[in-house]
Amino acid sequence: MPDLKIFQILKITAYSDHPVRNSVGKLIFGHHVLWEGDNLGQDDKGSLAPNIFSYDFISPLASKASLQITIKAIHSGHVGGEYRLCGALDATRIIESDLFTVGSKGEITMAAHVIEPVRSAVPFSWNAEVSWSLGHKGTGRKIDCAYPRTTQLELYFISDDIHEIFLAGRSGVPVELLRNEFPSLFHDRGLVPDTSKSQTGAVVVDPARNKEATQQAYGNYSKKYDTTFGKSHFGMSNIGGKFNYGYYIEAGPNGQAGSLHAIVNCYDQAAMVQVLGRFGTAKPSWLFQRPYGYITATQLVGIPSLCNNPFFSSNQSPQNIGINDLRRTAFGNHVFNGLLSQFDPKNDRIYDACAGPHLGTEAPLAYLAVAIDKVTDLYQVDGTEPGAVSNITQHRGVTTLLRASDSTMTGTSPAGSNLGLESLIEKAAVDNPKPLSQVHWHDVTQWVKSVLKERCNIAFQEIDIGSRAVEALWHLTGVDGVDGDELVVRVRVETCIGNDQKLDIRRSSSAALDHLRFQLKNTQPPFGDFAQYSLQYATGLPQGRILLVSGNHMIEFSGGSSSSALEPVVRVLLTHTTVDKPFSLDIPQITHHHFEIPEGSRGHASNIVKGIGSTFTVECQLDQVIAAGTTEVNDFGLLLSECTIRSNTANATSAVSFAFVTRKLGTHTVDLHFATAMALTSNSKRVQVTVVHA
Repeated sequence: MPDLKIFQILKITAYSDHPVRNSVGKLIFGHHVLWEGDNLGQDDKGSLAPNIFSYDFISPLASKASLQITIKAIHSGHVGGEYRLCGALDATRIIESDLFTVGSKGEITMAAHVIEPVRSAVPFSWNAEVSWSLGHKGTGRKIDCAYPRTTQLELYFISDDIHEIFLAGRSGVPVELLRNEFPSLFHDRGLVPDTSKSQTGAVVVDPARNKEATQQAYGNYSKKYDTTFGKSHFGMSNIGGKFNYGYYIEAGPNGQAGSLHAIVNCYDQAAMVQVLGRFGTAKPSWLFQRPYGYITATQLVGIPSLCNNPFFSSNQSPQNIGINDLRRTAFGNHVFNGLLSQFDPKNDRIYDACAGPHLGTEAPLAYLAVAIDKVTDLYQVDGTEPGAVSNITQHRGVTTLLRASDSTMTGTSPAGSNLGLESLIEKAAVDNPKPLSQVHWHDVTQWVKSVLKERCNIAFQEIDIGSRAVEALWHLTGVDGVDGDELVVRVRVETCIGNDQKLDIRRSSSAALDHLRFQLKNTQPPFGDFAQYSLQYATGLPQGRILLVSGNHMIEFSGGSSSSALEPVVRVLLTHTTVDKPFSLDIPQITHHHFEIPEGSRGHASNIVKGIGSTFTVECQLDQVIAAGTTEVNDFGLLLSECTIRSNTANATSAVSFAFVTRKLGTHTVDLHFATAMALTSNSKRVQVTVVHA
């Protein structure tokens, strides 16, 4: 009886049609290794080398999804036989190679194809431990692999035309999104392909990705509408912007995706639909309507029972109220999604993951007819009017994916609200505030823990840098004395640079105050001993929010508790952030930069790179310890692979390396952003890179 264990797998490679960022932040792109010995690991949810195949949802899958697999024959008794390599999940073959001949004991590399399902009308994935065997052509004998018995493979099959936000700057498709939206067949969904009923293999329930994306955003992420003020919590404005998807999908202590910070508004929901829908063949648009009006009784996301009074928490009124009750609140504006690339008032279809949900069954006029209450007398009382199809405008929507918030807009607000902002700001000011200390913001985790001791955990943290401001976000859980044990801390630092290339504190402080104006809602000024301006939500509201401005800093504390419950914890933290005299806020200076381009890709000038898919780095030296570095690219020609920071605390300098991948020919402009670890002041450097044919 011959030994059946005659081969081992040495390497598995594939070509990722779209760039994907793995769970540790590494960018996976082009031809790469999926598995090779013990060199590539896995996390608790899959592989660290996921792969995306672009798919048209029509063709046989085997023609679109190919792996290159290298094996080694280790039993001479089977030299010369014809075999087929098979990869299986349980008893089902999902990968199969062409026939090949074992000609020696040496290495053999072959193409293998995904064969199950045969076709699919919807995006899906295989994320599992795949077992390997050889099948002998003549006898049909199954020969198991000697090593490894299984390999972890994580393969995704999505549209060949995905959202541009995944293809620019520092993006790439986040593997967390892929895992949430496209669970692996069999193991995660419990689906068994039934080829006797259709040619797809996979169970096809809905070919319209927009509908599924709306249902997922509405029901899969533990979200709850902001019934106090309808504020965007994930960076979106009425026309779109930078979407903080990482914070949106972050799991809380219960392990459910999106549960860490549950509160949303319609901008946040439309953003999630737009991102999720772009994995399929449909591309949801971004539609903004103002005015909107009083809503008919509907199911707002996460709100149990019907509601026709969306901001009932702001005045402690019933959520479903008499249509002419003066306490009833309305949508001043609203954002939802459409089906067509260009809005068509007659033929478009509406998707709304905030209210309803509405799943694309209605044209705009029909949607408004069932969504807006046009009967109430309150329009005459308010001097407003219900929205019409003519009030709907189309905008770009999501432009960038972030993990830290970059919001400068407050979101959907009650119709007809007039808060008297300048009067409120004047009342919030104090004459002689103590300035904020030079807190080491980058190490805020240790700072918070040292102040609150064992009373908190850092569940989420991120720093994002723009051309003029830095925003940092920390989500704390387990905070004693706060309802729900949660506290969100956001720090925004404005950096306006003068002609002398130093911080212009007057302009920077004015910019911080301007940002406060964007953020103001129903507030009271109780923290004058800690900042120049301080405001908070009224203490009777179920959501707490405290805003402070000191110089070019704005700090926001928020949580599920009222402001009165947040106040003791905030005061403890602020006690550790004030000093008796002002301090210096120096911006980081870029003392040197140069390009590092591999010899085979180097052009005739220092900033010329040859070939699509080539890699290069921009190396920068700075005169301060740096907390974070980010980039912005003016088009889709370059993609940031990795940013590495090496700081020397002894001489207070840093070396920052930005690694890029080329995606398009031409000259591309890149803004490199840096933020200091001590005060989060920032500076930028603009460079140009030209990509030519190899």
